Amino acid sequence: MFLVAQSELIWYTEWMESTDEITFQAKINRFLTGMDAAGQATDHLAQAELYVPASVTTDGWIAAQNAWITEVSDIDLMDCKLHVEQGSGICLKLRFIREGSECPGCGRLSDQLHQNRPIQIRDLSIFGKRTLLDLPRRQYYCSACQNHFSERLAVMDWRRRYTQRYEFYIYQRVQHSNIEQVGREEGLSCDQVQWIFQRQYSQKKTKTGVKLSVKEYATILSVEQRVV
Repeated sequence: MFLVAQSELIWYTEWMESTDEITFQAKINRFLTGMDAAGQATDHLAQAELYVPASVTTDGWIAAQNAWITEVSDIDLMDCKLHVEQGSGICLKLRFIREGSECPGCGRLSDQLHQNRPIQIRDLSIFGKRTLLDLPRRQYYCSACQNHFSERLAVMDWRRRYTQRYEFYIYQRVQHSNIEQVGREEGLSCDQVQWIFQRQYSQKKTKTGVKLSVKEYATILSVEQRVV
């Protein structure tokens, strides 16, 4: 039914007798409530913290898009326009529903598109196939600041070539395996895997109230020893 992005990839589907907006909203509300409970139970969320997805890819139904906006007002909506198989992998061509972007300088919304240069970034595999997202990389002009700026994407960090959820997935895999094996299975170099792990570790360590497990400490020690 929809694909949600925050720290990890979640395909959520449920049989629906109707596809009206009210039904979609009820299903989304149930999904978010379930994610709240699951996140809090596994310590991915604090007890008072709620799961708030940053973006969602829908199948194009207007009713589903409206329902998401009602439930999560500032969510980034994306519409999957095309699935393309590339050898042994998959490429999803996505389109942003919302036009315009907020200027990082003054905070005003600008819809003056300057240029659009699509990029491809690595995402979690779908049905065992390596997956790329083909995303529009839009640059806008802010008349107030008289500057050009690139749109920040919720699904990925600045200047990265992997989605946030994919990097988190690599971080978890290294803890239960090793850099060399993860690199072979994911088609990444050891340096790429190591860099992703260390970056995720640094981000988690600096978050207030987030405790690192014994497994995480042991893994980062082995990674640091490998660097030496």
